[in-house]
Amino acid sequence: MNNIFIKCVFPYNYYLARNVKIKKSNGDTYTIGHRQTLCLETNHEDWLDFKLDYHKCRLIMGDLSGKDDLFVTVTLKCRKTFPYSYTDVMLKNSMEAKIVSQEDFHNFELTFNQDRPKNKIYNMADYIAIVIATLISLGYVALAIINENLNERNFLFLIGITGVISASRLFFYRTKISVNHYYFVIQTLPIVSLVLLILINFPMRIKVIFATISLIQYLITAHNKRYILRPDC
Repeated sequence: MNNIFIKCVFPYNYYLARNVKIKKSNGDTYTIGHRQTLCLETNHEDWLDFKLDYHKCRLIMGDLSGKDDLFVTVTLKCRKTFPYSYTDVMLKNSMEAKIVSQEDFHNFELTFNQDRPKNKIYNMADYIAIVIATLISLGYVALAIINENLNERNFLFLIGITGVISASRLFFYRTKISVNHYYFVIQTLPIVSLVLLILINFPMRIKVIFATISLIQYLITAHNKRYILRPDC
C-alpha cells in the first residue's frame, strides 16, 4: 500500500476560505485547503478527482504496485499579468494537479512565494475608502429592499451584496491582499455604482447623493494610489 501526499497552494491567495474536494476512484472523498498538506493511503487507485466549483481535473494514477510514495501538487493555473490573473480563474477551468518529485513537493510553496505579488500595506485612506465602499453597497441593498416596485430590485440587491462582500474581504484579509487586487476591487466598486445610477431610474436626489459619495471614494483611492506608488510626484 502506497501513501499519496497532496499539497494545495492557490496563487494570489485566491479561495482562502474554500476547500478542494478530492475523490478517489473507490468513492472515498476528502478535502484540502490553501497551504494544507494531506496524506492518503491508497491501494491500486485508478484516478483522483479534484474539484472546486467549476475548477476540476482528474489525475490518472496508473499502476502503483511496487512504487514509492507519490507526491501531488494542486493549484489553480493562471497567468501572472493583470488582468489575466483574474480572468483565467473567473472564466475558465484552471485546476491543475500533477505528480512531482519529493523535492519539488517540498519546495512547491516556496515557488509560489517567489512569484507572489507585493502585499498591500494599508493606511488610513485605504480604510476610509473601504468604509465608504461598504456604505454605498449597503445603500443599494437598502434601496432594493425598500423600493418594492423597482423592476431591477433583485439585480440591485445582488450587486449590493456582492459589493459588501468584496469590500469586507479587503478588510478581513488585509494582511494577505496584493496591491493589484486591492486597487482592482476598490476602484471597480464606485465605477459599478455610477453605472447603476445610469441604468436604473432612481429619483434625482438619490442619484446625486450616491454619485457624489462614489466619486469621493474613487478620488480618495486614486489620490492614495498615486501617492503610494509614486511618492515623489
